Formats: sequence, structure tokens, C-alpha cells
Amino acid sequence: MRNPNAVLGLCAMITLALVAGCEPGPPDDQTPGDVDGDTVAMPDANPAARVEGTGQLGVGADTTGAVATNQIQVATAGGPGPYLTNSAGSAVYFMEGDTDGSGCVDACTEAWPPVLVDQVAPTAGPELQGGMLATITRADGAVQVTYNQHPLYRYAADVGAGRTAGHGVEDQWGHWHLIGPGGDALEPVQQ
Repeated sequence: MRNPNAVLGLCAMITLALVAGCEPGPPDDQTPGDVDGDTVAMPDANPAARVEGTGQLGVGADTTGAVATNQIQVATAGGPGPYLTNSAGSAVYFMEGDTDGSGCVDACTEAWPPVLVDQVAPTAGPELQGGMLATITRADGAVQVTYNQHPLYRYAADVGAGRTAGHGVEDQWGHWHLIGPGGDALEPVQQ
């Protein structure tokens, strides 16, 4: 006859394993705590993702075979022309004169959250030039995504995809622009 305590113990372990495997995680295109998609994940140990000596990331740098969900993409809805977005579809911007992320720190990052890298290398969407996608290390140690040497930011007032309220904004930190697939600022919309 079997030991009833051993059977109960085995059943408890199986139940715990099943429950642990069913815990919800973040959506595939977000890292934990990243509800707006403004953090792009990047591996610490994926040297193939980086073009040696340049800090640039190649197209399709994710070598896991997974669909690229941490991708800088191109959108047209709501903008004056094609513009860059993060993987969640939120418009990304750059600030004139900011080449190393030092132009937007402290309170600025609340209004203009930097597009940061975490665990999976960002990739360039099919309409983009992969050689223009790179990263920089900010003074606080965070790694920020750049395109054509422009550090990328989101605008906190943009709620959802297709929103481009930050385009042309001039505030206490600087002058902000949408960035087009060619790596340059888009022209402001004429009212």
C-alpha cells in the first residue's frame, strides 16, 4: 500500500508547479513595469547585436528567433509625415542639440521619458536604416536608444498610438521634434 503522505506531497508539488507556470507576465512587447513601451529591452551578453566599435545595433539583432517586438518602427497616423515610434506605437522625439542624453535629466524625464534599453536588443523596422539605430549610456548609467545620433524620447502627454502632441514643442528644456525614417526632424505642421 502506498504512503498517503507521499501521495499528498506529490500532489501539492504538482499543483504548485502548475500555479507558478500560470502567473501572468508582461505583454511580449513590454518589460516588467513598462506599461507604455518606453523601455526597449537589450541583452547584456549579446555581442552579435552590436556592430563592433560603433555602438550601433544591426537590423534584426535579436538572434533568439523571436518576432521583433522591441522594434523602432515607422508610423504615419497623426503626424506630418512618416515618423518613428516605439514598439507600442508611441511617437518618439529628439531634442535639438542633445547628443548624449544630458539635455533631458531629472524633471525633464517626467515630461519626456527616454527610450531606454533593458534586456533584448532593439531592432529597426523594415522601413528604417538599421545602421542608424544605436545606443548611448546616459550619465545615470541607463542605456538610451538613438537614431541617426539623436537620443530618443517619448512625450508623456501623448496617450496612445497616433498621438504626436510633442512635435514642435519648445519648453524649458529645448525644442522637440518627431524624427523621420531618414533620421532628420520632420517639419512642424503649419496651422
